[in-house]
Amino acid sequence: MKKVLIVFLLLFGLIPVYADITENGRLSSALDSYKSGNYENSIKEYEIIILNGFSNPYVYYNLSNAYYKSNDIGRASLNIEKALRLAPRDGDIRYNRNFIAKLSGEPEKNTAEYIVNIIELLFSLNELIIAFFIITAFLCVSGGLYFLKQKKLFLKISTVCFLIFSLNASLLYLKVYNEIILCEAVVLSDTQVRNKPIKSEDGAFAVSAGRKVIILSELGRWVNIKLSVDGFSGWIDKNYIEKI
Repeated sequence: MKKVLIVFLLLFGLIPVYADITENGRLSSALDSYKSGNYENSIKEYEIIILNGFSNPYVYYNLSNAYYKSNDIGRASLNIEKALRLAPRDGDIRYNRNFIAKLSGEPEKNTAEYIVNIIELLFSLNELIIAFFIITAFLCVSGGLYFLKQKKLFLKISTVCFLIFSLNASLLYLKVYNEIILCEAVVLSDTQVRNKPIKSEDGAFAVSAGRKVIILSELGRWVNIKLSVDGFSGWIDKNYIEKI
């Protein structure tokens, strides 16, 4: 995984940031602490790295593992979800995400939800945005050439570009909706969800640490949430959740 991280940094031009972190010894310290079983220090170092603006899927992945080893399922789930959004095709990240989801009691998705989820994991949001601009450019150029030259070749190219553009736009909309418009969070510790935003209100149902929820609205210290798979909703103290 350490080699994968370095390759990722080389590909995306983040070596200056990585060099900065290496100089401070934080990344090495975090890895060494994890290997020696000092998960508390490993968590501390990874959290500082992230606070310094180093947003990388494998840092979130390692942080999730450290929280899991510390029996903090809520924050292990939160960080593996963040890692998955940045590297949705990574097998290790996907495996850990599914493993933690089972630990937190998240029910299995139905067939339709499963298919949509698989499609979502084909590309990250950043990849789809980049592809959108590239395909749009090709579509404009090929369309312009056909308009000027009136050749069938450019018409065929424009048609293919339009079909790819339509598919990309659909996937991009799905990704933007689920990751930006639809505000999701993770439950950090076991708690009760109430029918009303009142502390004295009896709990409607219990929710386990690590469950992914959808935020519907907020009222002071209370958040109206809906479970992302089975659809139950209610109010929860905002201190028990954190947005992805």
